Amino acid sequence: MIRLCRLASGRHTIESHWEPTTGSVALLPCDDHAVTLDAADLLRFESNDSYGRNRIIYWIHMGRAAVYTSLLTALLVVSVLLIADFPLLFAPPRSENEVVFRSEDNDISRDMAMDSQENIIIVGGRWEGLFESSKFHIVKASSSGQEVWTKTWNISYHDMLVGVEVDSLDNIVLAGITGANQDETTGLIIKLDSEGELIWQVEFPGIKYSWYWWPDYSDYFGLEIDRETDNIYLAGSLSVAGHQSLIAALNSSGAELWRTTWDGPSNSNGTDVTTMWLSSEEGIIVSGGIYEANGFDDYYSDFFIAAFDFNGTSRWNRTSSLIWTGLETNVDEYVTATASWKGYNQVSHYKYDSEGISSFELDVGEYYRITIQGFCLNGSEHILGFGRVESRISGSSVTRIFSARFEAPQATQTLILSCNSSGGLEWYDFLLLGEMSQPCGIEFDSEHRMIVAGHTSALSLYENDFFIVFGFRQTPFSPDYRMLLLSFFPLFNIIVPALMSELEKLHASGKSFIGIRSSGLKYKIAVWRLFQVQVLLLLFVLVPLVGLIFWGGMPIGYLPGWVGMFLLSLPIGILVLGVLYQVVTVREKRNTELPGDIEKDSYRQTRARPRSPSFVGTRGRCTACGESYRYPTHDISSEGTVRCLNCGHSFHLESTEELLKKLDTNREESRTDLEHDS
Repeated sequence: MIRLCRLASGRHTIESHWEPTTGSVALLPCDDHAVTLDAADLLRFESNDSYGRNRIIYWIHMGRAAVYTSLLTALLVVSVLLIADFPLLFAPPRSENEVVFRSEDNDISRDMAMDSQENIIIVGGRWEGLFESSKFHIVKASSSGQEVWTKTWNISYHDMLVGVEVDSLDNIVLAGITGANQDETTGLIIKLDSEGELIWQVEFPGIKYSWYWWPDYSDYFGLEIDRETDNIYLAGSLSVAGHQSLIAALNSSGAELWRTTWDGPSNSNGTDVTTMWLSSEEGIIVSGGIYEANGFDDYYSDFFIAAFDFNGTSRWNRTSSLIWTGLETNVDEYVTATASWKGYNQVSHYKYDSEGISSFELDVGEYYRITIQGFCLNGSEHILGFGRVESRISGSSVTRIFSARFEAPQATQTLILSCNSSGGLEWYDFLLLGEMSQPCGIEFDSEHRMIVAGHTSALSLYENDFFIVFGFRQTPFSPDYRMLLLSFFPLFNIIVPALMSELEKLHASGKSFIGIRSSGLKYKIAVWRLFQVQVLLLLFVLVPLVGLIFWGGMPIGYLPGWVGMFLLSLPIGILVLGVLYQVVTVREKRNTELPGDIEKDSYRQTRARPRSPSFVGTRGRCTACGESYRYPTHDISSEGTVRCLNCGHSFHLESTEELLKKLDTNREESRTDLEHDS
């Protein structure tokens, strides 16, 4: 039973629930006088309240359109930020303090050390111009990064400090080259006190050392200190009698204890030292290159590793793969960086009897070259390495998500890596400072914080300054945020058709969203048009790329990272459109194949979802079979025709004006009947 009440405006509202127990409906108006109406009459009273229902539907579609517009705007904004590397600004901090010692000159670092007070000593050279004179340059900084003192001096036109160690009394022992890049070069071992005052200096004439203006592949001259005796051991190469390896020892007063020269294995034309370290069991370990027997000085026929007792006696030597830098990890084993075609990025763990323990190649991308410059132990059986990473062909910068850039030159950045006690790679990370950075060493303080030092340039590659990074801690690579660009076209192809569907429904009710009206495309047609446009776009993009590769042009790998993400996103988006089109087609077919014996005239049949008016529609009566249905908006073609759900006949719906006239007529008839009956 339905209760009907007359309002002041003359409209009626239905208060109780309809229980269709018979073919007719009993209505009780406000004066409790019963009025009997059939189902068709009930729809007339339902239409009297259509204004409020249509307003609700209007605001629902307006809200959905606003949500879809907001999502689309957010998608576009986020995509722009991803392309611009903006998320990298939110990467977690990897250091407690970063200090740069600014100067107007070009300061190049070569080595660093730490004393017992955890002061940092950085040594290198100071260029007064690009190809002009250079001087010895040393900076001592406190554990908090404050400059303690700086010392710069010269002996010849080109001088440079290339190594530093600290003895048990915190005296600073330096290895330097005077007359670098000249015909006659001299090696120096210099001892300073903790305040930087000269204690003594020893010369080693005839040292072979070429450095040029950028010390990427300079010759080696270095030293190590035995902390128990403070004896100093040094190694380098001599050029006075061909190419010889020089190994010597000094006591803490600078007096020479012994000197050994080594020509290398038989039938060789000499050797050049590339690195040295001290072994508790094997003595002094040196490695380097063996010259070809035909005398070509610019060609190594093989490489060597050799051991000498602490009194200078040769113990053993053998040929080996190139050892660029090494470090003893135990009494009978060591870790070293060796060469591969990409750079010095092959890390190997060996026993001194040449048995290999483990080996791995540090690979950070096909288009990048890695050079490992040294290793350090942190007291917890972890082997920490440092070096540089640079683009091999294209790119002016290295980022943690490996995006290539197209500007020159190819700047280097700092690489930090960690191995376990077995030599296996645990992690690697990039330390990005300015336009470029290059480390000279790493140390660990009493709290096992990693201290990284080197030189960096913030503005120009020819204006470098010393830097120290305190408390560097490895952080896993932040997620490659630009991988999110893969979802651009799939999300775009879901949001845009949904927005067009809401605009279509608003347009059908004569409304618009912020002045935007539907283009007249149905949801299904809109999906199909997007599918066609994006297929053509994919072909348009792929054809020139395939042509570039086919004709030997730029590989796809050199494209910016966001371009590759969009290229992958496009076919995924096309696949999403294909799925949407199939779903819409199946749904449309199911709507046109409803059985004819369902309850067509019930209130429940007139809505897709009861109590959730998600469709705006109108009722039409088939001219062929006479059946009447409520048709949602998306079932109505642009010509105003629908298909009968009973017989499948297509017929033309009446215009909105005609329907309103009939609605007014029904309203007047109902009012008259009620007044007459009452």
